[in-house]
Amino acid sequence: MTWETTGAANPVLLGGESLTFRAEWRSFYDNQLDGSPANLNGTVQNLSGAPQIMWRVMAGSGDAGPLILAANFRKMWNFDTALGAASRRIIFRPWINGIQSLGWSDVFPTLAGSAIAANVARAPAVTISAWIRKNAAGSVTDAKRGIGFGSNIVIAPSLGVPMCGLFGDGVQGFRFGSINCPDGSAAGEIAQNAIDANAVQPVELVNPGANWFHVKVKLIPPAPGIPGIWAAYLNGQLIRVYSTLTNFPRGGGGVSAGREFFGVEPGIYAYGDAGRAITGFLVWDARVRIADDWSV
Repeated sequence: MTWETTGAANPVLLGGESLTFRAEWRSFYDNQLDGSPANLNGTVQNLSGAPQIMWRVMAGSGDAGPLILAANFRKMWNFDTALGAASRRIIFRPWINGIQSLGWSDVFPTLAGSAIAANVARAPAVTISAWIRKNAAGSVTDAKRGIGFGSNIVIAPSLGVPMCGLFGDGVQGFRFGSINCPDGSAAGEIAQNAIDANAVQPVELVNPGANWFHVKVKLIPPAPGIPGIWAAYLNGQLIRVYSTLTNFPRGGGGVSAGREFFGVEPGIYAYGDAGRAITGFLVWDARVRIADDWSV
């Protein structure tokens, strides 16, 4: 059941968020040593705050977890990879290693009969967010570093994985958009400056130096007559809404049939590279939120 908590007949209800809120996983570190592997735990809000596994290191390609680095009086995840080193991709998958559909697609399936109310039985929206900064003010960024959503049916090579969210621009900054969408490629690696059409780069992200910025990427499933979209936010401000398949993660490895949409999950993507060492970004307070909230 879903609930409408605001509107002309229903004014804002204090605490009404709990009627639509399902869960939120908040990451935290539990290792005191700088440069050591991070334990990827988290808490589930409204469930007594009991620790629960939040992230899974991507299995199947020898991936390693992020490291811990201390800066700005915080302990953060560090996604650096050395020349030829393994990737450090982590994904949100609370159901052990089984991919579970989030209800994401470009359009709602065809209905028999009249359309139902827009939000009845609609899959919940999923949001991933975090505070991010470069390791150093002059660090060169890379498109192999990103936070958002990806179709993880295929996990290698990197060009096989369609993703959307925030990615390095290959110079000094970051931009919102997609890579390899909608279905990825059968072979190849992501170039340092790779990006699909329709990317957007706020002026603050052309060269943010070592300054912090907050990123949020929200995946909103479709409803009858309402297409699926994803939205990009910087420091709490809506930057762009993407509403076409050109920028949607869907299949994998260049294949759509049999892989459509159900492998899409939130995550932080940090691919290693045989030809270059890659300075990652620092991530603090990563969160994943699930709620019956389809607003942008």
